[in-house]
Amino acid sequence: MDFGQAKGKLIAKTRQIKVVEGGFAVQSQTAKRFYFVDFDNKCTCPDFETRNVQCKHIHAVYFYKEIIKRKGKSIHIEKTRITYKQDWSSYNEAQENELLCKLIAHNVIVLIHEMHELGVGVQYSLNC
Repeated sequence: MDFGQAKGKLIAKTRQIKVVEGGFAVQSQTAKRFYFVDFDNKCTCPDFETRNVQCKHIHAVYFYKEIIKRKGKSIHIEKTRITYKQDWSSYNEAQENELLCKLIAHNVIVLIHEMHELGVGVQYSLNC
């Protein structure tokens, strides 16, 4: 058993592993966050994403399945979405900025249309 497999076995025994839609949510060994391991054995952790090798979270899923199998249970896939905390003040500010951009764009279009209807020409010059 290599180092990654040993760490995966430890995670399977000591950390949370949740069966979610499309794969497994595996709790980080050092934090409360979760990494997603899909049914094709792809993980969202930095180790897998940079080195593209089986990480400890993929090994943890393997050992988790073995533990469940030995207990005579089956794995039931729940329709659980992994959610993240929302920064509402930033979200609201972005929504306001988007609305202001739409309003400015609308006013520019109306202005151009009215200038065309009134026959007002515009001369552009670049003074560089």
